[in-house]
Amino acid sequence: MIAGTLRSKLLWIFLLGTIVPIAAVVWVAESLLEQSLSYSTTAQVDWLSKLLERTGREYYQASRELLRQDALTGASAGTRYRSSDRAAWPPEVRAFAETDETETFRASGGSGERLTYMLRDGSDVLVFERPLRVVSMGQISSAIRGARGSVEEARYRDLRRGFLYTIVLITLGIWVAS
Repeated sequence: MIAGTLRSKLLWIFLLGTIVPIAAVVWVAESLLEQSLSYSTTAQVDWLSKLLERTGREYYQASRELLRQDALTGASAGTRYRSSDRAAWPPEVRAFAETDETETFRASGGSGERLTYMLRDGSDVLVFERPLRVVSMGQISSAIRGARGSVEEARYRDLRRGFLYTIVLITLGIWVAS
């Protein structure tokens, strides 16, 4: 009877003597991991990509308004596509003419370096263009996609959880082996 209680007391002392340091090691490791991963730029890239997206949208809207104003005031010379020559129209002008829209804007060119404004004038179509001088819409879209992809990849990996589980499993493995 005395041996049984001594054995259970020793077992409790062993458990407390090993579990408390293990819990401290896991807590310190998790704290250090959290601190080291806080230097990660994922949050900054996320914020920057959203800012870039908003800036690109505002740049596109401002360019649209400038082109619309230039077209309506006559400051920009447009190209008139007459309905009598419809067969010779470029495909994008024909596609616009087949819609019910009275006007439309499109980023055009290989990488969206021009802004095109199409305006219906009876059965004719007027087309005005303006170069996007600072940066093309294709470059902005590509940068946003790249940044958003980096953020999503970092979230997918979730390093904090992976490292924490690894630390806990290794610690438990060592404890069980001891």
